[in-house]
Amino acid sequence: MKKLSWCCHGVWQLICLIFCFEPILGSSDAYWYCLFFWALIGIPILVCCIIGVDKIQKAIINSGDASHVIYLLIFLIGAIISYVYSSTLFHVWLFMIVTEFFTWWMIKIRNKKDAGK
Repeated sequence: MKKLSWCCHGVWQLICLIFCFEPILGSSDAYWYCLFFWALIGIPILVCCIIGVDKIQKAIINSGDASHVIYLLIFLIGAIISYVYSSTLFHVWLFMIVTEFFTWWMIKIRNKKDAGK
């Protein structure tokens, strides 16, 4: 289950990391080919989550704190790069930071409640 979790999160973290460099590398064709390649790998994982493949859903839901910290760092890098390059994606990155932090916080609360039972 841990390997599947790191595989699912790893692919999406890599897509987010590549996407955060869009203001710098967006004019390069190689950048868009690389992003498209990783999106082709990530979309089936997303579809499996939506249609309800249990192993993938459980792997993503039961992820550890490390994956949330990595997402927050990637989103922070994206926000900094977008701010420096005056990109229109700055507000998107801020929204992603807030939602990831909120998700992490909600999981912490749920884990505390589960531990108390």
